[in-house]
Amino acid sequence: MKEQFLQAQAETRQREAELVALCSDAPPDPSGRWRPQDHLAHLSSSRERDAELIDAVRTGGEVPADRGEGANDAYYLATRDQSAAEIIAAAEKSWDALETAIHACTEDDLAQPRPYEPNHRRFVDIAPGDHFAAHLFWCHLDAGNEKAGEAILRWAQDLSSRTSSDPRNRAVAVYNLACFYARTGQVEEALPLLRESFEGAPDLKDWAHKDPDLEPIRDDPKVGELLS
Repeated sequence: MKEQFLQAQAETRQREAELVALCSDAPPDPSGRWRPQDHLAHLSSSRERDAELIDAVRTGGEVPADRGEGANDAYYLATRDQSAAEIIAAAEKSWDALETAIHACTEDDLAQPRPYEPNHRRFVDIAPGDHFAAHLFWCHLDAGNEKAGEAILRWAQDLSSRTSSDPRNRAVAVYNLACFYARTGQVEEALPLLRESFEGAPDLKDWAHKDPDLEPIRDDPKVGELLS
């Protein structure tokens, strides 16, 4: 379990070079739309948070307070004027901190529920590839590169199938890929993936009823039948 978790982290860290390559010192978007470096800063913050939570649970120390709603927006405002080099350096530091925290854990430590996680999912159940891929996917779509967006979601699906023992992780990875096909109007490609994701995580069907990613295909009779 621990080795698979570390493998998932290592492969995600290696793949993050693709996001780093998209970073530049372009000024912040006046509308607040995230640039690649903003996505990278967000991912770094998430890793720093996980390292803190893992250490707190492992040592029996005080668990940091829940960041609550608005934390992502606040972090964006705090980092948006940093240079790309500063954000990239912080990303590497966050990876080092997370890997150090994981290496210090036993299998039992990683099997503990992650504080503030819905449904009491364990640390080891968190799929780093899914979170990362979702952010890089949007960067590729913003750049008009649909093929690269599809490729990163397929990579995340493969990683989850190889390294995660949590059925929900695999279902989420499949659902994310289905959403790509939905956004691009590819009904026949999206349908079997949606069906598979609902079987692995039935709660995804509830979200699918309101997920804006499915709007381009929602009026298709086959989709309506699946969601009924």
